[in-house]
Amino acid sequence: NPDIIIKENVFSELSRYLYEHKDVGAVGPIVLNSDNSIAKGFSWPLPKYGRMIFSVEYIMRKLQYLFFNVYTKKQDYFIKNKIPFETGAISGCFFCIKKNALTDIGFFDENTFLYGEETILGFSLRNHGWKVYVDPKVSVIHLGGRSISKTFKSLYQQRELLLQSRLYYMGKYM
Repeated sequence: NPDIIIKENVFSELSRYLYEHKDVGAVGPIVLNSDNSIAKGFSWPLPKYGRMIFSVEYIMRKLQYLFFNVYTKKQDYFIKNKIPFETGAISGCFFCIKKNALTDIGFFDENTFLYGEETILGFSLRNHGWKVYVDPKVSVIHLGGRSISKTFKSLYQQRELLLQSRLYYMGKYM
């Protein structure tokens, strides 16, 4: 992503992690906001129908937080203690993936753009026996939203694309 600031040792640490863990197909760092706070949604479990439906509208997102916040608390523990953890999907803003893992899954699904690619990648990796991890020992800064705001000027266009991607994921991968 053009809106990423890469910190020292990120490539070497993530590459090392992949080399040392033969069953891990992809690994991502902690993603930070420009103020160095941890970005929400840098990693998430693979969604189920209820999670996909709950996350579409604002009120439902609040309910989703109440019902699904356990995952965030688990992440917080691992991040605080710098312990790598398995996850369903990692942010597409920055990650490392093994070439043979990417070949195994048939590369990226070209029917999605911008939203849902990471979830499909995580699903496909898991489906082919690979694991997805976050290594909290390293981080990148994501100057969030700069890429999408240049591509899609209106919030309506962004939400429409998000909905299309979710419907596609639900139809093909669930």
